[in-house]
Amino acid sequence: MNDTEVRKVLGEPDNANAYMTGKAFIPFYFGPDTARTDWMYKGKGRIVFSRNTYSGGLKVIRVMYNPNEP
Repeated sequence: MNDTEVRKVLGEPDNANAYMTGKAFIPFYFGPDTARTDWMYKGKGRIVFSRNTYSGGLKVIRVMYNPNEP
């Protein structure tokens, strides 16, 4: 699932956080999982995306349901 499909289902996130993964610091690593983005939804949980370095696209890698998400 990509970010456009998630927006259609859940709408805009209440908060977002982007960060680098440890793979970003491996010399000569040219794989896709060097950055991630978390979208938080109040009362629903969070969606974790992996950002493709080359295309910039987001792909869902984890869904964490938490009805107590602040």
